[in-house]
Amino acid sequence: MKQSAIVPLLLLALAGSAAAQSGSPLSRAATDSVHQAARRAPEVNGRTPDPASLPGPVFAPGGRPFFSGAFLGDAESKTEVIDRSIRDFTAMVGKRPALVKTFHAFNADFSANGWAGRLMRKVRQAGSTNYIALAPAWTSEVPTDSVLRAIVEGSADDELQKIARDMKTFGALVLIEPGWEMNGRWGYRWQGVDNGLAAGAPKKYAAAWRRVVDIFAREGATNVRWVFNPNTGNPVMGGAPGPRHWNWWGHYYPGDDYVDYVGFHGFNGPSVWFHRWMPFADLLSGDQADYALPDMVRRIPGKPVLIGELGAEKDPEHLRRGDWIRDAYRQMIEHPKVVGGIWFHMNKETDWRVNTLPQVLQAYQEVMRDPRVLDTFVDVSPPLPRHGKR
Repeated sequence: MKQSAIVPLLLLALAGSAAAQSGSPLSRAATDSVHQAARRAPEVNGRTPDPASLPGPVFAPGGRPFFSGAFLGDAESKTEVIDRSIRDFTAMVGKRPALVKTFHAFNADFSANGWAGRLMRKVRQAGSTNYIALAPAWTSEVPTDSVLRAIVEGSADDELQKIARDMKTFGALVLIEPGWEMNGRWGYRWQGVDNGLAAGAPKKYAAAWRRVVDIFAREGATNVRWVFNPNTGNPVMGGAPGPRHWNWWGHYYPGDDYVDYVGFHGFNGPSVWFHRWMPFADLLSGDQADYALPDMVRRIPGKPVLIGELGAEKDPEHLRRGDWIRDAYRQMIEHPKVVGGIWFHMNKETDWRVNTLPQVLQAYQEVMRDPRVLDTFVDVSPPLPRHGKR
C-alpha cells in the first residue's frame, strides 16, 4: 500500500522498536503517511502439506492452483487477536485465506517467544501460511538516503541473521516480501526515489535484496520463499515508458536465482489517487500500468505470479465494485501464471474491506465458493539450487 508524503527519518525504525515493545506487528499506518491526496499516480500451516494429501483440490486451467489470501488490517493482525481474526474472516467470506499477510521490520522478534514469532505460529495453527512483508527498518542511525547502501555494506547483517535463524527454527513454509513497492514514491526509505534516483538506485535495491537472500541461505533457512512485488506501473513517470525510464520495475529485479514468486501491488482507488475507475485488466496490464503483468510474464516466464496486494474502493453508484471483484478473480484464476492474490482488507486511505456493502461481500463470497480457489497453500515455485532450496 502506498503513501505520498515523505516518512520522517526515524519513523520506520521507531515504529519497529515500538512494535517490538508492545507485541504488535509493524502496522501499515506506521509505514504509510496519513495524507495520500498529493500522490500523482498513473491511472492505472500448519506445515506445508504434500499436494497429494490435499482433499481433491480443483486446479485452475493447466493444472495450476490459485490460492486465496488476505491482509486482515492493522488492529486485526496483532499477536493477541490474529487467530480470532482469521476465524472471523473465514466465517464471513466462506473460505480460510491460504495466505495471511502481516507487516514487520528487520528488528522484529521472530523467535518462538517473541511477539512476531508467536504471531506466525498462531497463523500456522489456524491453517494458513505466513506471508511476511519485511520492511528494511532496523535503526534510526541510517540516513534516509542510505538505507539500501547500508544493507549492502552489512549494517543489517546481525538483524537479518537472527531473522533467518528464527525462520529456520520455525520450520514451516514462509513467504517473505522484502521492501515492497520499491518503485513507488510515497516515502518508503527503500524506494528508488530516496536512494539516488537514476544514479543507480535500482541496482542498489537489487544488491541489497541479494545480500538478504544470501544471508538466509547461509543460515539454512530453506523454508523461506522470496516474493518480488513492485507497484503496478511507473509511479514516478506515469504512462508506459518501459525500460527506457530508470524507475521501470525490471531494473529492480535481483535475478532469477534470488526470487521465487513475482507479482505486483495494484489498487483501484479513484477518490484517493484521482484517476478514473480502473477495470482490473487496465490496473495491471493497460498502458497506464506500463503493461506491467504481461511484460513481467514475458520477461520472467519461469516464475509463478502472486499478486501481493489488491483492492478496489466502492464506486460512486455503489454498483460496480462487486462486479470488479468478480472480474478480478476470474482473470487471476484463469491467467496461466497467476497463482494467488492478497486482498487488502482494511479501512485506510479508503475502505478497501470486502464487507463495506452487502452486494460487495456477496461478490467476494461467490468468488470464494469457486472450487478453484484453494484455502491451503502449497509451494509451486521452481527450485533455487544455489540457495539450498528443497
